[in-house]
Amino acid sequence: MGDHTESVLVEYDPTQVSLEQLLNKFWNEHSPLSRGSKQYQSGIWYFNAQQKSTIAAYAGNASETKYGGRQIKTVIQPAGTFYRAEEYHQKFLLKRNGR
Repeated sequence: MGDHTESVLVEYDPTQVSLEQLLNKFWNEHSPLSRGSKQYQSGIWYFNAQQKSTIAAYAGNASETKYGGRQIKTVIQPAGTFYRAEEYHQKFLLKRNGR
């Protein structure tokens, strides 16, 4: 399949929504306790030291408060080049369900 991870690039306006709000949503919407294949692994990629620090703090807090101290397997790494998926992958569920 290739050496890639399926992901989304989130661009946001910090005057409208904070990184902390996005991280709260992220940690509440999935289970970071199991590591899937590289293609489907849980991951957060950061662009600067401030993001890295904030993300690491949230990961540690989620581990302790939400997951009882269990090890979080979410990959936290510097962002590399983002490649947009082919058009047939875009809005896949909406296309499949005819919405």
